[in-house]
Parts: sequence; structure tokens; C-alpha cells
Amino acid sequence: ESSAASDGYKGQVILKYLESDTVAGQYNIAFTTLLAIYLFPAAIYQKYLLPKIHNVSKDTQSLAHLHAEGAKMMLITGTAAAVILWIASDFFIQIFFGDNFSNSAAYLKILALGIPPMFVAFSAGAIISTGSLIQRKAALMFIVALTNILLNISFIPMYGAASAAWTTVACSYLLMTLYYHAAAKHLRRNL
Repeated sequence: ESSAASDGYKGQVILKYLESDTVAGQYNIAFTTLLAIYLFPAAIYQKYLLPKIHNVSKDTQSLAHLHAEGAKMMLITGTAAAVILWIASDFFIQIFFGDNFSNSAAYLKILALGIPPMFVAFSAGAIISTGSLIQRKAALMFIVALTNILLNISFIPMYGAASAAWTTVACSYLLMTLYYHAAAKHLRRNL
């Protein structure tokens, strides 16, 4: 979801101004790695499943089935990606970026906790990308973006880049919850 990229970017900008360029750079490496992982569900949903979802958007039974199966698949693959990233983050950062960016591995481990909900958010977000629901989706993205900014401004001065990572994780769970609730409400209303 595009809010994932913008949430992380907000954290980077706020880190740059409230901390330093170095800290923002270390966080940027971790967050950019996370964005690379998000290309997987984005490709699945935008290139493959979204056209199918639009084709069955009037058939609520089929849409509900796609939603349930998609959410399960995304939860499983997101959890697997998070575990792999958690385990490999120290090695990955060391190999590709060296000792100067060892803090990036710590941020990456925190950010990995937000992968499963973001993968599920891709699934639920696809459901609310149909018909007139796109306005609802935009409003939910705005809520998450505002929450992200407020949390970053509140916690970065006290806790630094780790709080930007935790804020990103918290906003991933918030986005998943809001999207999933909106998709479920739409499906219940039309069954």
C-alpha cells in the first residue's frame, strides 16, 4: 500500500530534522529494505488479483472468498518474510552496508514486525479499491498518515529512530485493522 511508503518517508524526514542526517540515513536503509519486500504483495495484488477482484466485485460470495483466501495467503507469506528478515537482518546489513550501518539492522528487526499486517492490508485494501469504496480507502489512509506524523513528532525527540520504526509498525497494524474492518463491513452489507 502506498501509505507504507509515505509513513516511512514521514519518519525519515522527521528524523532528519529532529535527530541527524546519519540517523535518518541508517533508518532509510532499513526502511528501503522493507519497501523492497512490499513489492511482492504489491505485484500480486496490483498485477494479478486486483483485476480478478474488479471482475467479481458484484458477486459478493466470490469477493468474500477471494478476500478470505487472500488474507490467509498474505498472513502466511508476510509472517514468513518477517521471520526471514528478522533472522537475516544483521547479516544482510553487514554484507551490503558494512559496520557503519549496524544500527540499521536493529531498525530492520523492528520494522519486520510490521510485515504481516501490511501484507494483510494489501489484501483488504484491494477489496476496498472497488467501486465507490475508494473514497473510504483514501480516508482511512489519511487517518493512518496523520497518526504516523503525530506519533513520530511525539516520540522521535525522546526515543530516536527506534521510535520511528515502532511508529511504522503500529501504523501497519492500524492500517490493516481499518482496511480489514472496512472490507468485512462491505462484504457483510452485500451478502
